[in-house]
Amino acid sequence: MASVSISDLVAWTKIGFGNEKATPLYYAPALKLNDEEVTDIVFPEGITSISKYVFQHWKNLKSVVIGNSITSIGEGAFQYCPNLESVTIGSSVNSVGQYAFRGCTGMQNLTIGNSVNSIGDQTFYNCGDLRSIVVVKGNSKYDSRENCNALIETATDKLLLGCRNTVIPEGIKTIAANAYRGCKGLSYVNIPNSVTNITGNGSTNSSFGGSDLKEVEFHCGGISDWLFNEQTSLEKVTLGCEVTSIATYAFKGCTNMSTIVSYIQEPFAFGFNAFNFNNVYNTCKLIVPAGTKDAYIAKGWTESIFKGGIEEADPNSFAVADQTVSRGTTVTIPVEMNNVDVITALQFDVVLPEGITWSKCTLTDRKDDHTPSAKKQTDGSYRVVTISMTDGTFSGTSGAVANLVLNVDENLLAGLYKVDIQNIKLTTEDGDEVHPLDVSATLSVTDVVLGDTNGDGNITITDAVMVISHVLGNDPDGFVSNAADMNDSGDITITDAVAIIKIVLNGNSSSAKMREMEEDALDPQ
Repeated sequence: MASVSISDLVAWTKIGFGNEKATPLYYAPALKLNDEEVTDIVFPEGITSISKYVFQHWKNLKSVVIGNSITSIGEGAFQYCPNLESVTIGSSVNSVGQYAFRGCTGMQNLTIGNSVNSIGDQTFYNCGDLRSIVVVKGNSKYDSRENCNALIETATDKLLLGCRNTVIPEGIKTIAANAYRGCKGLSYVNIPNSVTNITGNGSTNSSFGGSDLKEVEFHCGGISDWLFNEQTSLEKVTLGCEVTSIATYAFKGCTNMSTIVSYIQEPFAFGFNAFNFNNVYNTCKLIVPAGTKDAYIAKGWTESIFKGGIEEADPNSFAVADQTVSRGTTVTIPVEMNNVDVITALQFDVVLPEGITWSKCTLTDRKDDHTPSAKKQTDGSYRVVTISMTDGTFSGTSGAVANLVLNVDENLLAGLYKVDIQNIKLTTEDGDEVHPLDVSATLSVTDVVLGDTNGDGNITITDAVMVISHVLGNDPDGFVSNAADMNDSGDITITDAVAIIKIVLNGNSSSAKMREMEEDALDPQ
């Protein structure tokens, strides 16, 4: 059967099929309405509910807008529509039944209206290609706070659904079963200190089951048993200083694990077989804080487990901070150097993701007569070298030593993009070479234009007035808070209003102008 032909969409939508094989779309990829194939559907007036299983297995369906008079979406209504890319659940919808969009493996964009107050079990199970998750503001049951690209149950701070671009906000307590089920392109997850419960891979409904997660960073207290059991995609784990326990089989069977970096200052004994990688050829390396190797070995972190060896991190370190940026702008990333030794020269490689391009590297006032040079390498990274021809030294022992100036492509999809600083080499005043740990900054690219606080596409004095109103404690209608934090400080103050006024007075209503002003202020040359 090549297609299913109907003449009345309203009547078809009201049919309740008993199971997934009862609908003709199980056997045909296409649906025709009055002899015209339909691939994108906007439901008309006259439909109050979408019956269960009615559109499941519709292989040629690409997008769905569910609004107007529809108040409920039935069980399994759109499950297993593999090419469904975009779903908009409008403000009229109150409930979404279980399995409604299960197995829509091509879904990329999901918008949930502000009236949805019930979402069934496994509604978005195995929607592994998701990149954008938005809950419309004003929803009393669910949210996607801080533009985190996740579906969160507000009252419980429970992350129900994540995607490759999710930033788990501080304050989240639970990562639900199947939250990242089958998630593709999941290169990195940062688990904040507030998280106390994650469903592990010992369960068939594990939080990260079936995903291709490559790197995870923990800042929560305990790592539960079986958490990443048999997570063969996992290559690197960072254990923050906040980690206090690692339970049984936490990383068992992670056959491709290559590096574990621990910032735990006082190591503890971990659970049985927590690091049994089930691979006799595995050469995972453990990197621990300076001066703690013996303490780790005494607690059972031995080279019989970490066959790649146990190394102590150099006491000199680099640091870069995560940032939120807009598409089509320039971003400046300060590179901090916290040094125990006196440093005369430095070298490092900058690895950029697709859509983020190199502009330049500048030095801060910690320099002497150092000059920065940068050149693209054959692997696509940019090597930065700074040296003083008079053997001058960098001043101080902490703070930014350089600024990376990067361009964000205007067509880049909103999401998370990692900028890695690798192969760091520092030269001390004694002529020795030391090697701090690699570091990375995550750029959260949004569709928001900095300064456009009312979302009208322009930056005017009205935007500054809205910031002032917000600072005074009001809740101005339509206020876009992410567009108001001009200096990316995490707080909206009168300084942000001043920054917007400066853009208006300079006759440039684009956020790129703000980035240029920041760049000029940071460039001492």
